[in-house]
Amino acid sequence: MTDAGADIAALRPQIMRLLDPAPFSRYGQVEYADAPAYAAQAGEAVDALRSLTAAGKAAGTVTMSREAIERLRRIYEEIDDSSGAVGEVAGELEEAHREACAAADPVETAEWLAAHMLGDWSYVPEIDLGDYWDLLGGEGRARSTGLVAGASRRGGWTARLLREDIARLEGDVDADAAWQAAGGRATDRQWLALADLACEERPATRWRCTGGHDLRRGTAHRPAPQTEPDADPRPARPVTGQRARCIMCRPT
Repeated sequence: MTDAGADIAALRPQIMRLLDPAPFSRYGQVEYADAPAYAAQAGEAVDALRSLTAAGKAAGTVTMSREAIERLRRIYEEIDDSSGAVGEVAGELEEAHREACAAADPVETAEWLAAHMLGDWSYVPEIDLGDYWDLLGGEGRARSTGLVAGASRRGGWTARLLREDIARLEGDVDADAAWQAAGGRATDRQWLALADLACEERPATRWRCTGGHDLRRGTAHRPAPQTEPDADPRPARPVTGQRARCIMCRPT
């Protein structure tokens, strides 16, 4: 067994114990009053992981932090986290993971990120792909883009939003607009976001919708008061709840 493997083997029971909600659980749930105490205990797991990184064993931190995030994700629905204390610990776990990811294989990181961000509990913790973009490098970015593209073709809000994120990170407006027009089922919000991005990247470019309205940054036509039929269900990224008049925008 390698030194990293030995460290993980020694640390895993401690991390899992610190993330165990059983001492604070009543009838299978951690109630609101007990959530801060559980969060304080779980926070010790973050400290242990960061200590592993500080000791020069970041590879072990990557492995264990991913296991810890998965563990917390699975038990989160059993916790009344109205205070947000446990969510903050989840965010700190993600930060500890990211801090150690320079020691990780970028393709494996891209695959882990895609699995987490496209999963049902992607907000525990919510991850910003942009925070990892430099760490992923060319190979990791290509793998991430491929995985998200495959998921987006199968539909779903999360994959569509990740597709937007990658387009913005790469500045590749044309490729994303072509995908949307080819059947990506873009919403008006997505088309307007692409128009804004095009104007940021290429100020001379004018985008025009089929209704003849100029879509330049800050001058797009006002939305009409219609309910968005497929509004983003994730609370972390609310939409306006309105539909713009024109939905098929293209560069001219």
